[in-house]
Amino acid sequence: MNTHSRMSTHPAPQAGQVKLHETFFALFGGPIAWFLQLCAGFALSSEPCFVDGMRSSEIIFT
Repeated sequence: MNTHSRMSTHPAPQAGQVKLHETFFALFGGPIAWFLQLCAGFALSSEPCFVDGMRSSEIIFT
């Protein structure tokens, strides 16, 4: 049996209509957002360890 007779249309007929910037956003948007969240969380959580720009020898709980 011929495969062309069973499949009359392309499985992804609109595959060529996706713009390149949409593809890059779909691939890299999540990891970039995760990296920014990781950096912001580290900056916020390590802020109590530094007093006036100097590293503190004790943890300050406020």
